Amino acid sequence: MASALLFLLFFHSIITLSIASVNIDCGTSLSSVDNNNIKWVGDTDFITSGVSATVSSTTEKSHTTLRYFPTDESNCYSNIPVTKGGKVLVRTMFYYGNYDGKFSSPTFSIVFEGKHGRTVSITSAFVPYILELIFSPASGETNVCFVRTSTSSDPFVSSIEVVDLADGMYDDLGPGEGLFYQQRI
Repeated sequence: MASALLFLLFFHSIITLSIASVNIDCGTSLSSVDNNNIKWVGDTDFITSGVSATVSSTTEKSHTTLRYFPTDESNCYSNIPVTKGGKVLVRTMFYYGNYDGKFSSPTFSIVFEGKHGRTVSITSAFVPYILELIFSPASGETNVCFVRTSTSSDPFVSSIEVVDLADGMYDDLGPGEGLFYQQRI
């Protein structure tokens, strides 16, 4: 009985970690549900620039399309819903997959909410690159911008996941501060 109660408590805590979320499958206008029962929406409500491309050498549905930006210095996904004053996790995933046939190593910058920036440097065509940020949004919407840093490579993105975190998480994180996590898998 105690183990069943402990399991229910653990399961309930996992469910309450996130309040709302949006998972954007970049480069497509279609909504879908993946093998993990996660709902993905197309990116047309969030961006008006860029070009869609398809990558065929991956098994993850959200990695088979991407949006790249061959023009303009900066291109932004905007109007992404979040809870003002709460804490939010934004996870960006980049799967190059040699979509452009160049076998290059794209490098560009990403800026979250106009103030939290990092450089993205893709070193493998077929290994996903993930960059995450936890911060407190200034309004009920946030944005993610991709900034050209070299004339020889185009910024791109495969997916953007945005999750509102439960009250009490990362309370020490103040306005204007952000926690980055960078990983290659």
